[in-house]
Amino acid sequence: MVQLSWKQVNKRFKQGITIDYIFEQLEKHGNQIKCHYVLMTYYNIICHYGEQAFFEKCRDTGVYGLIIPDLPFELSQRLKQQFSHYGVKIISLVAMTTDDKRIKDIVSHAEGFIYTVTMNATTGQNGAFHPELKRKIESIKAIANVPVVAGFGIRTPQHVADIKEVADGIVIGSEIVKRFKSNTREEIIKYLQSIQQTLNN
Repeated sequence: MVQLSWKQVNKRFKQGITIDYIFEQLEKHGNQIKCHYVLMTYYNIICHYGEQAFFEKCRDTGVYGLIIPDLPFELSQRLKQQFSHYGVKIISLVAMTTDDKRIKDIVSHAEGFIYTVTMNATTGQNGAFHPELKRKIESIKAIANVPVVAGFGIRTPQHVADIKEVADGIVIGSEIVKRFKSNTREEIIKYLQSIQQTLNN
């Protein structure tokens, strides 16, 4: 979406961004993205689109991996087995309520990276991070062979500063979407620069 005008972006948010629109933009501009990129979506979208067709599109547009928050671990294993030849990684999620035995199962099958949920709440809502978050991330990193990142509810540079001490990466989703809907282009750039600066410090 880097080449779209701000007016086009806002128009798309108002009209509703479809998965086909996202794939179209990745086909047009994916070669301008200098890092791996991951799609976050719910399983019903993949199911409605058609699992095989969805994975084919992800492969063809260079998608590195998928974060599917409502996908049970057991179903994710079925998708991995069925569509592994497309080379699209299915990112494992670990919640603060996940017990140690299940964490070991999830970690042993993880690919790409592990996404640790920072709080027991809906994504992007206000709230404090779980008091055991840092200990949980450290315990996962001790047995994981892939990076461990943290997300859900991360909004400010201070949040990033607190979590980057233990996590290998940070995911910011809802906050950026919210700002795209209401902020100017300059405000968005300033916000992203503040996040980047905090990560680099």
